[in-house]
Amino acid sequence: MSTPTSQPGFPVTSNYLFIKVSCWFSGLALAILLTMMPARAQEPGTAPTLSYEGQKVSSVEVAGRPDLNRHSVEALIRQPMNAPYKQEQVDATLAALKKLNGVTDVTTDVQPEANGLRILFVLQPGYYFGIFQFPKATSHFTYTRLLQAANYPRQEPYTRARVDEATSNLLSFYHRAGYFRATVEPQLEVDQQHGIVNVSFLSTLHKRANFGEVYIEGLQPDEEKLLEGSLRSWRARLRAAYIKPGKQYTLKRLQ
Repeated sequence: MSTPTSQPGFPVTSNYLFIKVSCWFSGLALAILLTMMPARAQEPGTAPTLSYEGQKVSSVEVAGRPDLNRHSVEALIRQPMNAPYKQEQVDATLAALKKLNGVTDVTTDVQPEANGLRILFVLQPGYYFGIFQFPKATSHFTYTRLLQAANYPRQEPYTRARVDEATSNLLSFYHRAGYFRATVEPQLEVDQQHGIVNVSFLSTLHKRANFGEVYIEGLQPDEEKLLEGSLRSWRARLRAAYIKPGKQYTLKRLQ
């Protein structure tokens, strides 16, 4: 083994002291870092998993099986919403769902969201969303725009709550467009061979609304009258902002 050589102006012992002190500080920093890392709950024979115990649960859904009675399945849920997460209650729900007729397994997906934890129990064999269709509505809006309005889920297991949400989104979209009497009725088409659920949203738009009386409030009477008149001016016509009673309602014109 060769003998270490000294650098000009520095004795050999200084290099050994520097290396020894650096190693000691590195070891101390590593020990402090390990003690500051959060502990994770671990069961024997399983990989470490993050514990959600005690955190607020914002929603609990059962997915994957449109053929089962919704109310019967929801009666088996032991973990309530708007309550602290308890692993014991989640495990009890899993055990109850696995006893359902035709269910071979149940997987759990827990996702932290802004309002709390979203717990999704996916029944196996499970069905996933296929395509969304919008009979009658595509004559008024493009198919792509309707998909965006419904917030189409991609590669998600079927849940009735997701269908209800899409229905509500479509109604809000129709109302903003002036179809205030519109109705939406979702119908399921289950493809057992491919394990997918196609949804047809039967939309009846009825007649688009017209503008009625226009009122501007919060100003002096003379200012209100002036602004109301500006909505029927030539300048408003050029800007496609002309509003008068009986003219067809459009969101663009209102904006």
